[in-house]
Amino acid sequence: MQHIYNSSDNVIKAPVPPLRYDAPILLTDPLEKFRYEMKHREALIINIVDTPDPKKRRDGSDKDAKSLMKTLQTLGYTVHIKRNLTSEKIVDKVVEYAKKNKKCDSFICCILTHGNRGVISGSDGQLVKIEDISKELNTVAHLRDKPKMFFFQACQGDDVKEPKPVPKPESTLDSASAKPVEIDMEVLKLPPDSDFFYGFASSFGTPAMRDRDKGALYINALCRVIESKYKEEDLLTMVTRVHYLVADESRLVRKGDTPLVSYQQQPQLVSTLRKIVQFA
Repeated sequence: MQHIYNSSDNVIKAPVPPLRYDAPILLTDPLEKFRYEMKHREALIINIVDTPDPKKRRDGSDKDAKSLMKTLQTLGYTVHIKRNLTSEKIVDKVVEYAKKNKKCDSFICCILTHGNRGVISGSDGQLVKIEDISKELNTVAHLRDKPKMFFFQACQGDDVKEPKPVPKPESTLDSASAKPVEIDMEVLKLPPDSDFFYGFASSFGTPAMRDRDKGALYINALCRVIESKYKEEDLLTMVTRVHYLVADESRLVRKGDTPLVSYQQQPQLVSTLRKIVQFA
């Protein structure tokens, strides 16, 4: 008999069959066992350059798309590029190219566009929820339990924060009132958001910088780090390097008609990967 806790914290005793694992992974297993197998790799780059407002044209984005294509091809990905998709077409094309190769066991999607927190913009200026893209991608059966990686060169807001000195670390305590919770499942089922990785050019609420001539700071750092380190480091380690390089760059920016201020962009990641992504 095992305990199951309901929403009112009452304990109900009920027989629960053991979990069924096809290939259990133990903490004592070697690192190799924690890696995704990625033999058939597909990638899609969605490059939004033109917008309904000519003043918001994303000059420099074509350079980013070419840099990403070169980097992804170096990693062994078959790369597809779609330019200036409307908001309605973005989700459709992500699913279309994810389904294109039935043997695909690793899918990367890079989206270069305008955006805000949790949303990106199509060439028509309409917004698409990132959550909706993920939901549709989760319907692709052969990518279930396979790594699905997104990289967004898009703003997540317009809050330009000035750099601040690094504070001294302070000790914190976990709440003494926290209670352990036990969950029992009849069969092993992955949560719907498992095996996703989201790399964002900037942190929630802040803008992402893009140079019209040189391309985006985040994409430049991402391609440079991956091409130099992919044979020896995993995805999360490389992205951490990218975060450091981008955040270390201070640039003068202007928000609207306000005076120039110093701004340091901080990339961010969200990950539900259950194994290590090693490209080599």
